[in-house]
Amino acid sequence: MVLWCGLGRSEGLWPMVVYMAEGAFLGVLLSTVETYNRECMGLLIGVHRHNGDVAVQHALPYQIATRTNFEVTPSATASRRMENVLKDFTHVELVGDFHSHPAGRKHKSSIRLSAIDRSYMAPDKLKMIVEIHRRERAVRWRYNRDGTISGTLDDFFIKLAAWHLDEEGEHIRLATLRCPFALDFRGQ
Repeated sequence: MVLWCGLGRSEGLWPMVVYMAEGAFLGVLLSTVETYNRECMGLLIGVHRHNGDVAVQHALPYQIATRTNFEVTPSATASRRMENVLKDFTHVELVGDFHSHPAGRKHKSSIRLSAIDRSYMAPDKLKMIVEIHRRERAVRWRYNRDGTISGTLDDFFIKLAAWHLDEEGEHIRLATLRCPFALDFRGQ
């Protein structure tokens, strides 16, 4: 039996777990595929659990945004409007955002945060990055050792990663992403 002696996430002994509901998973995937080869962006709606984990229940893509192959900028007015409306909901909250990193002719896609992504990190908010590129072969959806989820869908390879600030707000960490629906998904 192991006793943790009061040590926890802040000491890096175990990562935050982000649980994704089926609807949130589908929302992120469909937004990413729809806008390929340009970036997409949206809000992650859910709840913070008492143990520090996060349950993502919904993914709402921004409809009004300027998109390129390597950045996406939502309308500031529309974004503010959405965030203000979300404050009126008592059973869910804004837990973060997501955006895609599509491959281009001159650059590869990646789950890594760019310098701009890092500058927008905020306490208690997730930043989900979705890597997408043309697939080389079909791969079943699976949990990866680094805490990400990946697999193929139609002609695309997709990998999801959830980043967060540690409890002190000093270090950016990769959370462990869990979505049972993804493992049963027949996307190949």
